[in-house]
Amino acid sequence: MEIINELLKERKMTKQQLAAKMGVKRENLQRMISTNGNPTLSNLQKIAAALNVELWQLFTGSGNMIAGAVYYRNEVYKISSKSDLENLINAIE
Repeated sequence: MEIINELLKERKMTKQQLAAKMGVKRENLQRMISTNGNPTLSNLQKIAAALNVELWQLFTGSGNMIAGAVYYRNEVYKISSKSDLENLINAIE
């Protein structure tokens, strides 16, 4: 979950510090927040509490983050960076 990395940067906090606040090993935290991870609601609540944010904020992104998906001509374009957005624009043109 990229938003967690963004929130860590904003708070000048490391994943190790976040894991310690949550009472888990850094490796377990990394598994939870990796792109392929599937954190439970309970773990998301712990992450939100440790970051001092509301749970919903883990799904909205920060003002600097690009996130979304576009379905165009039978394809789904996942957008999580400026580069992804540029690729979509090129596909449409």
